[in-house]
Amino acid sequence: MRVIHLNAREQSLDGKYDGATKVLVLCDCTDGAISTTLPDAKSCGVDEFVFVKTDSSSNAVTVSPATYQTIGASSSKSAESQDKVIRLANGISGFYAS
Repeated sequence: MRVIHLNAREQSLDGKYDGATKVLVLCDCTDGAISTTLPDAKSCGVDEFVFVKTDSSSNAVTVSPATYQTIGASSSKSAESQDKVIRLANGISGFYAS
């Protein structure tokens, strides 16, 4: 499993998950909200992304799908409280919350 750290200054997943099939994304929103976009589900090679909000601030983590894709029937998923988990499985045409 690949572990990625995101924060208000570094919000991009680009190039950080290459070669991984499972990715744990630890999100520290202490300095501000995090808004990140998933890679294209068809070509990324990742079976599962797990996002965890690690801090107690009121700032949220928002995860959006690639263009023309969805997360289930939603346009995004958010985590507003500490230790909140967003688990996303690759469904090839988009990701699904599990």
